[in-house]
Amino acid sequence: MRGQLDALERAPEAEADCGRILQQRSAVSGAANGLVSEVPESHPRVEFGQTTRLPEQRKASVDAAVALGRS
Repeated sequence: MRGQLDALERAPEAEADCGRILQQRSAVSGAANGLVSEVPESHPRVEFGQTTRLPEQRKASVDAAVALGRS
C-alpha cells in the first residue's frame, strides 16, 4: 500500500496520464478497503480465541471491542 501511495503522490508531478492517476487511486482505495475488511474479522479471533486469559483480561478485551465498534 505504501508503494501505491508513493506512486500516486508522484504521478501529478511526473505529469502522468489522468487515466493512470485514476487507476492508481483505485488501487490505493482497494488496498485500504481490503485492510479495513480484515480487521473486524481477525480482531475478535485474536482477542477472544485465547481461553487462557483471566476473567479481568477477557472483560477488558470485550470492553475494547465494544469501544472499537462504537468509534
